[in-house]
Amino acid sequence: MSDHSERVPGYRQIRMAAPDAPVAALADEEAWRARDAYPGILGGGGPVFGVAREREEGGWEVLTRFGDPAPQDSRDTMAALFRRAARDAEAAGDEAARDECLAAAGRLDWEAVDEMTVRDVRHRVVRAEQFIRTGPDGPEPPRPSDHDPQPPVKVHDQQLREQGLVTDDDEEDGEGAETCPEVREVMALAEKERERRRRIEEAG
Repeated sequence: MSDHSERVPGYRQIRMAAPDAPVAALADEEAWRARDAYPGILGGGGPVFGVAREREEGGWEVLTRFGDPAPQDSRDTMAALFRRAARDAEAAGDEAARDECLAAAGRLDWEAVDEMTVRDVRHRVVRAEQFIRTGPDGPEPPRPSDHDPQPPVKVHDQQLREQGLVTDDDEEDGEGAETCPEVREVMALAEKERERRRRIEEAG
């Protein structure tokens, strides 16, 4: 059943932050055009997972990119998000919120939990299916409104060098500058969670 009205109950909604109005309108128009030009649907690989939280006004907000290949990866990310929230709560002087967030993260170190209510907000590991639209001329290519901010690799490298953001030493160390700081922070926190889990398993 497809119902795109505002009367859809919150539990059936997933809301994502939309771009600014002109881009959002273009993306919506292109999506409708794709239904006609590429009406076929093919599986695009196995499911991927991410983290979402319920919104007070209804629906759910996606907190992470949907790229985790297994639910446990998203559980680790959810624990990392709770630890970051605990750090922010501590900075704000809210000890109760800090303790609740740390307790939730600690539970995820030991249990495979897919949904948790923290600070009166439901958080959930969410499953997403990947699919490919196809039409008479084959699979759908990228759309003009698709987020595609990076230039070709050599152009990007030249721009970063001109700005002094990348040097030959960075290249030798294998440091990548293409990922935004916020994504790098979440990825680093998630990796710390996985490392913590490995140490716990080895100790056990």
